[in-house]
Amino acid sequence: KYYNTGSITIIATFLQTRNTLGNINGGIINIIGDVRHPGTGLTTGRTITNSSNGIINIIGNITCPSTTNTDNIALINTLNGTINVTGNVIGGNNGAGVFGIANSSIVVINITGNVTGGSVATAHGIINSSIGTVNVTGIVTGGTSTAVGVNSTTAGIINVIGQLQATTTNNAVSS
Repeated sequence: KYYNTGSITIIATFLQTRNTLGNINGGIINIIGDVRHPGTGLTTGRTITNSSNGIINIIGNITCPSTTNTDNIALINTLNGTINVTGNVIGGNNGAGVFGIANSSIVVINITGNVTGGSVATAHGIINSSIGTVNVTGIVTGGTSTAVGVNSTTAGIINVIGQLQATTTNNAVSS
């Protein structure tokens, strides 16, 4: 857990199943590398958690592809902060409620890259369950079943500069 209010840069691929990195006290975390939640039978696992009003900057892809349990998330934000990603975000493939990014607070999520929904029910690329703002510069593609690229379950704002691509089974964006 990173309790500092300064900044730290990590050059690595995060491939963990439970709480690998937490931003606790408003610091800035820079990650150069992919963030993946592989899923090994754990429920409610998060690879990275931002529980502060800090900033997380990621240059790399975020995926949560292979878990079979629900509520596994590669990156979750639970308090006011900012998340900047230069890379693609992909929802899960084997378990419902498996997200690339989940937000439950007032936050700004900026994605420069593509966002794709997963292949099972509610395995969204990004889920925004608060009044936060999601900005995507790239292509947002719907998944299969009821998974979408970006889902906002409340009065959150979704801005897309690029393309929206629905699939035969689902929308690119849902609000």
